[in-house]
Amino acid sequence: VDVCTAALEAMDRMLGENKVASARARCTLISTLARAGKTDDARRALSELFTSIESAPPSAMPPPGVLAIAVCGLSSACRKRGDFDGSLQALKWADKVPVTHFTACKLATERLLVAACFYNNEEM
Repeated sequence: VDVCTAALEAMDRMLGENKVASARARCTLISTLARAGKTDDARRALSELFTSIESAPPSAMPPPGVLAIAVCGLSSACRKRGDFDGSLQALKWADKVPVTHFTACKLATERLLVAACFYNNEEM
């Protein structure tokens, strides 16, 4: 069992039925994994997070800002390593983040940064 899977299983055991706390913890783990360079694990955890909340009632949803930070954290980590495909894969989840002023600004900023990187790469 890899570290990511072990961490997710431990969080689920500790948080039990508290789905909002579990989703928040998963978002924190995603951001942490991404910053540590474990983008594949972060990508997998992000996919599992969105899969788990798709069927959850609205009361079990983590705050939209927390989701946006997880998506942008993964995209940013990939972008900074030159993994633009990874950034785009992370940003595909952006459409599933509920729209608020904060999430719209956060996600738009990350999309612009990724687009600028693509543009700069094409110029080189």
